[in-house]
Parts: sequence; structure tokens; C-alpha cells
Amino acid sequence: MATSNHLSAADWERAALDIISEGGVEQVTVEGVARRLGVTKGSFYWHFADRAALIANALDLWEQLATREVIIALDQISDPKARLEALFTLAFGDVVDGPIDAALATRLDDPIVGPVVRRVTEERIAFLERIYRELGLTPAKAAGRARIAYSTYLGHFQVRRALPGDRRLANPGTAYLRQLLEVLASGID
Repeated sequence: MATSNHLSAADWERAALDIISEGGVEQVTVEGVARRLGVTKGSFYWHFADRAALIANALDLWEQLATREVIIALDQISDPKARLEALFTLAFGDVVDGPIDAALATRLDDPIVGPVVRRVTEERIAFLERIYRELGLTPAKAAGRARIAYSTYLGHFQVRRALPGDRRLANPGTAYLRQLLEVLASGID
């Protein structure tokens, strides 16, 4: 565990994201994050003015790592069907960011969380639409399929939260992911 002298703002942000993943935004407190990091809350103020600043920075980190960097990496796959398969395998098997996404989606009314979640959702849906268009769907069908796929993704992690002991949801295997891809890519050759 890092000491307070060696903690970066990113350490605090990642710890805040872990807490969001486990219990939601409302569970993020300066004291709770400090306790998780094994430091005093006084060291928090070296990096952030207040809890709101921590959450805003944590959400910026989440947006960068879980959206922008993922899209950049997946765009390296030239075949759109392979890209879609890689996206679904990564997204539905992501036990780190998936729960964060599900927790944040319930806080659209929060003035810090809401705008970031809307921006991330728009970017992710636009990426899905682009893939579906590259696969030959019309713009209208690609838009609909992208929203269905993204809704399925969020729903997957909401149901996973409701059924924490479900083996298929906790650790989706190859057969589950293959079935998911078949459903979300049906009618595309």
C-alpha cells in the first residue's frame, strides 16, 4: 500500500472508482477513501479541494480509461465484426468498469455525475453506431442496434448487482459471450 507521501491524485481517483463500483457514488467519502488507502484524510487535501473535486477527477479518469482508450485500441481492429466481438468480449467481461458504469447510470441527477455519464454514453453509442454502419446496417438500424447493445450492456451489470452469486453474470464464459454476440449481431453478415 502506498504511503501518503507517495500517493498521487490518480491513486485517490482509482480508490474512489473502486468505491463507486462496490457501492455507488454516495458511498465515496474523503474518510472512506483515505481509510481504503491507509492514510489520513489530511493527505487528501494535497490533491483535491473537496469531495466534489475528487469525484469529478475520478470520473475524468474513468472516461479516459474506460471509453477513450478502449475506442482507440479497438479502432486498431480493421474488421468491424471482429471489432464488435472484441468490444463485447471486453465490455461484458469487464468486472472493473462494468459495475462502475451501472452505478453511475443510476446517478444522472447528480450535477457532477450526470453530464459525464451522458457524454460517455453518447460517445460509446456513436462508436457502436459506427461499427454497425460498417457492418452494413442503415443509419437508422445502426442507431437502434447501438442503443439496444448499450442498454444490454448496462442491464447486464445491473442484473449482476442484483444477483451477485450468479456464475454466468459474475464471470461470463465463452458460451455466454458467443450467445450475446449472436443476439446483438443477428442479421449482420
